[in-house]
Amino acid sequence: MVQSAAVDRSGAADMSLPIWPSLLPTPKLPIEIETDDATARTDMEDGAAIVRRVKTMIVTNYAATVDFTREQMQIFEAWHRHYLHDGADWFDMPVASGSGIYRAEARFKKGAIKSKLIAGAVFAVTFEFETRNRPVLSKAALDALINP
Repeated sequence: MVQSAAVDRSGAADMSLPIWPSLLPTPKLPIEIETDDATARTDMEDGAAIVRRVKTMIVTNYAATVDFTREQMQIFEAWHRHYLHDGADWFDMPVASGSGIYRAEARFKKGAIKSKLIAGAVFAVTFEFETRNRPVLSKAALDALINP
């Protein structure tokens, strides 16, 4: 059975999101990580451009690969179809960041996954996904580290 839960910024569980199935491995390294731009830039005819922050909730984009056995592939395909509605819905997944592994609200980009049979019964599944509110150090923690 696939459980549902997600952790909000306060650490409280949100029981509405499907969880990455515990029977499946998590993405292997390397994982590509890219954040969306939170600024807007206006070029000026004269002088430096004006840059301003326009977003406070930054989406982080990941590209990852997971190797599945045939049985794990069956679980993943069914979970993607039935719980994520072919990738349209958000889900809870362990994700890497500079702060370590954290539980993230994730969603497949465009709902798309690519799979390739790489050995007798091993599938390499490649996908892109996005997360909301990747954790970073608080300003106070940062100040303690850089201004001892």
